[in-house]
Amino acid sequence: MSGMSGELGMAMGLAVIGSLAAGLYRLEMTGFVPVGALPEMAQSFGLTAAYALTLEQELAGRLLDAARNAFVDGLNGAAAFGAGLALLLCAGAAWAFRPSQAAG
Repeated sequence: MSGMSGELGMAMGLAVIGSLAAGLYRLEMTGFVPVGALPEMAQSFGLTAAYALTLEQELAGRLLDAARNAFVDGLNGAAAFGAGLALLLCAGAAWAFRPSQAAG
């Protein structure tokens, strides 16, 4: 049972942090959707790269640069969230397991 709960916790953590990274990517890419492009193009790096193949070279390069930056920024934001959450949980565990003060 404890093994299953550990695996479930890891899977849920990856899902939450992955969703956060994807959301940050979408948020940053929303401003880079070229006129005439489908809004869904900003949903993933793969869709952006596929759309870039239909553009002239200079515009495609700028779009791919923006997509790469948004992808890295999304991963950095998700990693910072995960690190902050881990520190918060460590502080909570340290507080919960602190030595008790005997009254007296």
